[in-house]
Amino acid sequence: MHSVSSILFSLALGSCISLTASADDHDAHNHDQHKAEVHHHDHKHTSLAAGEVNHHDSLYHFSANWTDQNNSKLTLNDFKGQPVIISMIYGNCRTACPVLVNDARQIIKKLNPQQQQTVKVVFVSFDAKHDTPEVLADYAEQMDLAQPNWHFLNGSASDIRTLATLLGIRYREKSDGNFDHSNILTLLDKEGRIAHRVEGLQQPAEPMIKKISALLP
Repeated sequence: MHSVSSILFSLALGSCISLTASADDHDAHNHDQHKAEVHHHDHKHTSLAAGEVNHHDSLYHFSANWTDQNNSKLTLNDFKGQPVIISMIYGNCRTACPVLVNDARQIIKKLNPQQQQTVKVVFVSFDAKHDTPEVLADYAEQMDLAQPNWHFLNGSASDIRTLATLLGIRYREKSDGNFDHSNILTLLDKEGRIAHRVEGLQQPAEPMIKKISALLP
């Protein structure tokens, strides 16, 4: 069983993480999507290619403290025992993030009722400074996702960076306060290991649904 620090070291050693890394460094995906720019009013979002991840060790070894939209304190280990769809967004995003959240919503909608009650959905904010529990609660309401199985989390800037590395999510803050970032939905198994990833926006839901079904009795 490896520590978080050893996992991070092996990831860094293997991938030499860089915001400008080429698509050849990553899993086979639609690389045109990685470089896509999404425009909305005066904002422009550049999707960053995903980094490599460790599929063998549990993210639940990372014991950082998080606060959700209900101002409840928790750790990732609190989700142990059921599959989790996890990703990262920020509340002021008006381009890719709402699409990514809706992609997760569509996956949940296509599960059977029992699976819908079991699977948790977790979105962690990039924006430690501005995405307070109140802001995240408003975001959940606006997205019509103020539901028990949906969790919108914020934490310290260093913990956010560590989690992003563990998930292979790259991000950078821009001068206007917005973020460029990878668009990835990650499925964790019951023990917190990465079981599946979907990179890009508006991707088919079926591969993720198949993986979820394989994790549940």
